[in-house]
Amino acid sequence: MTAEVIAARMAGPWARTTLDGEGQSLTLGVTLTATQTLIGDVVLFLHSLEHRGGEIGYVMHPDHGGHGVRHRGGRGAAAPGL
Repeated sequence: MTAEVIAARMAGPWARTTLDGEGQSLTLGVTLTATQTLIGDVVLFLHSLEHRGGEIGYVMHPDHGGHGVRHRGGRGAAAPGL
């Protein structure tokens, strides 16, 4: 992904900071605490307000597998939706 694509997404779909309607999504960047290096993202999708239903998706750089990053990222993404 190029810097231009990332900039466009940050100004568009990634700019959302709240979920207040069905069909919306909230994208959170995942960074390493020590270096603030972006290693992936976690997305919370809101499907149903009535049923409090949604979905969590994530993409992480493969070099950071096996350290619990996806698990912690998923829990962090779910917190605003609970």
